[in-house]
Amino acid sequence: MKKQHFPKYIFLLLSLLIVLALTVTACSNPTPPAQEQPKQAQPPSPVTKTDSGRYVGQIDSNFIEIEISGVPAEHAAKAFGLTDSIKENFEKLGLETGDEVIFEYTVPEVGNPIITEIRKLK
Repeated sequence: MKKQHFPKYIFLLLSLLIVLALTVTACSNPTPPAQEQPKQAQPPSPVTKTDSGRYVGQIDSNFIEIEISGVPAEHAAKAFGLTDSIKENFEKLGLETGDEVIFEYTVPEVGNPIITEIRKLK
């Protein structure tokens, strides 16, 4: 009777299947897709507001105080920052304590409102 090589073939076949399975598993591990960078939110454009009031005085070279019209006295006085262009031309405005003014300003998320335009009412 002839010797069967059946166990050899099974061993060879199983070995090939294991190598094939390992190869497929190693190659099929896809790298995760690159994460999309979240779009950076643009800060909202500051809204320009217009108000009027009575000029109280200059706090320092960066800030002035104005009592806003139509606001209860205990809340009327407010400090406003000045833009660079207003700081440069502030003396030309000729403001004196008690002068009525009209002004435009923006309100940043942090800090005092910033006056972007101001003029004396006559």
